[in-house]
Amino acid sequence: MDTPTALALYLAENHLQPLLPQSVLDQLGPQFRMARDYLDNLENNGLAHWARKVRAIPNGKSLRPAQIAPYVWEQTSTALLERKQLRISYLSRSKIDVKQLLIHPAGLVSRHAISYLIGSVDGYEDLRQFALHRIHHAECLEAPAHARKDFDIESYVVQYLNTSTAIEQVELVASVSPQIAWLLGETPLSTEQSLEPLEGSDWQHLRARVPNDQETMWWVFSLGENVVVSEPKHWATAIRERASRLGALYEKEIPSEVLAPNV
Repeated sequence: MDTPTALALYLAENHLQPLLPQSVLDQLGPQFRMARDYLDNLENNGLAHWARKVRAIPNGKSLRPAQIAPYVWEQTSTALLERKQLRISYLSRSKIDVKQLLIHPAGLVSRHAISYLIGSVDGYEDLRQFALHRIHHAECLEAPAHARKDFDIESYVVQYLNTSTAIEQVELVASVSPQIAWLLGETPLSTEQSLEPLEGSDWQHLRARVPNDQETMWWVFSLGENVVVSEPKHWATAIRERASRLGALYEKEIPSEVLAPNV
């Protein structure tokens, strides 16, 4: 093993864990260990210290990944890889009970801190999302899963998982504080963005073409008192209503035992 290969494997290990089948991870395990040992034993090669000096940091608060039982990941990834049916015990978030389901896997999506199995329940054609950390038991069966020749993972992600690749674009019109104007001047929201000074103020007038999705709107809402949205109207209304409800919560008298609970 040479140094560039060891370095690439070292940096790729954590990123690949929620994406590769368990059988592949098991085969790569010795390679990952070899890469770590190789780098640990090098002293004079500058690349050996690269992994200790480089980090990729997410923008905003990053949640810890939801914990997935190792045998659940093994059985689920095997079923998807080998196109087999999967029997699971699944905790429903809405009904808060455990259901026994027979799944025909179609795909797997890792988004933020949660990984989802995409598949259909036996006897139904519609695709659903099953959070892997809510699967309490999983068993890969010998029976083949129903083939879905029309399934395309990219199209599914765009249509059902509300990603930044939105189907519709809207024009965001807002007044932003100097700090946010500086941020957006360096890292624009989109290729179609303009910032112009507001007369008699240190704030700036923002126009940008952005995805019309919840993720973008919540990012704007998170700016708090540093932004005043004018367009789109439904964003401005939603942000105003949320801000009003948030203010009402803080105006309520909170019981002292909640503020300072007994230890």
